Amino acid sequence: MMDKLQKISNPFQFKLVGFPTSIWDESLYKAWSQIVCSLIPNMNLFNSNLLKFNQVLDAEEIILFEKTTFLVISSTASIQRQTQSTSGSALLSNSLDALDPKRFEKISNIIKTYKQSLGKLRSNFQNLVIRGSNGAHFYIDFLTDNLFIMIVLRDRGSGNQYRNASEDLLILENVKAARKWFEKIEAGK
Repeated sequence: MMDKLQKISNPFQFKLVGFPTSIWDESLYKAWSQIVCSLIPNMNLFNSNLLKFNQVLDAEEIILFEKTTFLVISSTASIQRQTQSTSGSALLSNSLDALDPKRFEKISNIIKTYKQSLGKLRSNFQNLVIRGSNGAHFYIDFLTDNLFIMIVLRDRGSGNQYRNASEDLLILENVKAARKWFEKIEAGK
């Protein structure tokens, strides 16, 4: 089917990309995310700045979501996790081994449900901080008019098992500082 469509589009110099999906699995979510990404003109700049931002925060993972649909736009992992996954290290911790490949879709569904609940209360979603009992901390905040950012940090085992409120505010201030750069990218400046 794709060959036939490509043949028809060749005289018009269109390059077609097909997404094999099913409505019954996460492939549809992934396909929609890829389609949305293809519509963003400065995608490489978003990716490179997200990597730089993660070098500052040293987060386990940072994910950019489109604001309305909560589709994944971009994500990056910690340098340690990237190194371990590319070197094929068998020394990955349990938390890194257990990353659910469907986590983005699940997070998206949870946040959309949360946003709908807030809408019923006539309240807007600004940011969310979740402190997990397993040492994981999640920060979700708006980054631009069209993007949300989710930052996943882990306790580093320095005796202080839990981040305090001032550390949470510091992370949110870092997001606020990064917001200026991402807004410039979004504006095409």
